[in-house]
Amino acid sequence: MPFITQGKTNLIYILIVVVLAVIVGGGILGYYYSWIKDLEAKLAEIETRLPVVETPIDETANWETYKNEEYGFEIKYPPDFIEQKTESANVLLNITKEDRGSLYITIRVIKNYDINDILSSVGEVKEINVGDHLGYEYFYVEGIGTSRVRSIQLGQNALIIEFDYIGDGQIFVTANDKKVYLQAFSNQILSTFRFIDAVGQCSPIDFLGYELVKDATGTEYEFEVDLNNDEENEIVRIYNTISNDFGERIGPNMIKIFTEDADCPKEIFSYTGEGNFVWGTQILNNFFGDGYNAVLIKDTSYAMGCGGTIHLLLLTYKDGKYVTINGPDYGSFGLYKFDGAKGTGNKIIIAETKWENDYCCGCEHKLQFIIYTWDGRKYIKTEAGITENKYLDESIEEVLKKEPSVIDPK
Repeated sequence: MPFITQGKTNLIYILIVVVLAVIVGGGILGYYYSWIKDLEAKLAEIETRLPVVETPIDETANWETYKNEEYGFEIKYPPDFIEQKTESANVLLNITKEDRGSLYITIRVIKNYDINDILSSVGEVKEINVGDHLGYEYFYVEGIGTSRVRSIQLGQNALIIEFDYIGDGQIFVTANDKKVYLQAFSNQILSTFRFIDAVGQCSPIDFLGYELVKDATGTEYEFEVDLNNDEENEIVRIYNTISNDFGERIGPNMIKIFTEDADCPKEIFSYTGEGNFVWGTQILNNFFGDGYNAVLIKDTSYAMGCGGTIHLLLLTYKDGKYVTINGPDYGSFGLYKFDGAKGTGNKIIIAETKWENDYCCGCEHKLQFIIYTWDGRKYIKTEAGITENKYLDESIEEVLKKEPSVIDPK
């Protein structure tokens, strides 16, 4: 039966193909297994050649941490430092220890800081960035001491972190040896400095011994004004000292700027003046013609009456920071006018009382005119004329209308 024979032949062929497939597949699997084993051996050999990476030890883990929420920062220091007492209210931390000499770490705040004030007394000053805050760093040597100073701008103020080493030269012979030692020591401490989240940290708005200035109607001197042109108002508050039992205000006036947040204001500027009485205030728009507003504060000391002197103090924003600018002084019976062409503050006209051997408090008097011109940094004084007539209650505009040539420079 041919069909049976043909079926057996086909079955033999199929078996041969299956056997060959098993042989070939087994060979491939065997080769793959051998390749895997060889690869594992090579990887193990490479791994033995790689350097051992150890988890770094944090040498500062057991250090003390100083945290200051008012200025929003923290820093660590070795636990063997001892805190020193200080009488200065601006010193935040003052610690020391003995190590091949005396080491000191001082952290303090300088109000209204200007790096230009110290450039002439130190050597090279390096500009740095600390947590997106502008900073400066410098070394200086004085006697047997070597110091490293890091200054961090906090608005108008500066946070100063100073490291001082005092040694007699027996350990470190040269000043550079001391500098190298001090730098290595301070680098580790400075590496722990960081700004902390200031959310929820509100500034006080009431201060011991001070109260808000009030005008004759009892209105407090608190203003909302956009000084830095960020389209958000700041709050300017003007304080004077609380009167003593004799009705005197002993301390100077104080000006502070806060963020506009009634629930959680944050102080961003502070200035303590010289006068102890505020005669008046005024908000001046685009005062210097640069787009920035200003606040005028007329302050004076207690030498009132005809002998009093009023000082024009200007609060504004220049070169990326809040500043106070000293304007002219004039007598309590004098007059003033802002008269700049491109920004009224670029020229100030002062009419000062002028007595001619006929001093009489509250009487008519001639006026000496003085022109103050702003040069971009300060006011330049130029004397003008003296009125021919005597005046008492007239405004400066009325005087100039009667005697226009009196403002001509001499």
